[in-house]
Amino acid sequence: MGGEGATGGSGGVAGQGGSGGGAGGAYDGVACVKCIDPLVHAGQKCEDVYKACQGVADCNAWLNCTTDCYQPAARAGCWDACDAAHTDGKEAIDAFYACLCPDCAAVCGTACK
Repeated sequence: MGGEGATGGSGGVAGQGGSGGGAGGAYDGVACVKCIDPLVHAGQKCEDVYKACQGVADCNAWLNCTTDCYQPAARAGCWDACDAAHTDGKEAIDAFYACLCPDCAAVCGTACK
C-alpha cells in the first residue's frame, strides 16, 4: 500500500510519502508515515501486527481512514477521529499503535497516545 508524495518521497502505509521532519512531540503527518512505513515491511518488527490489522475488517477500514492522517496538512486529531469511527477493530488497532509508537512517537506526536 502506498504512493508517491508531492515531493517524490517513497510510499507509505496506506498513505503518502514525501519529505519532512518533526520535532519531539509535534505532529507531522509526512514524517510520521516515513517513520511507520519501514516498520511494517516484510521482516520488520511490525509486519505481523500490520498483517493482522489488515485481516480484521474494521482495523483495515481504520488503516484506510488514517490515509488522510499522513497528509502534510493533517492534524493529530485525525487519528482520534479514525479511532472513534472504527471501534470494532480496537484490539488490532491498539496492537498496531503498541508496535509503532515506541519508535515513532517523536514525529507522530499525539497520534501515539
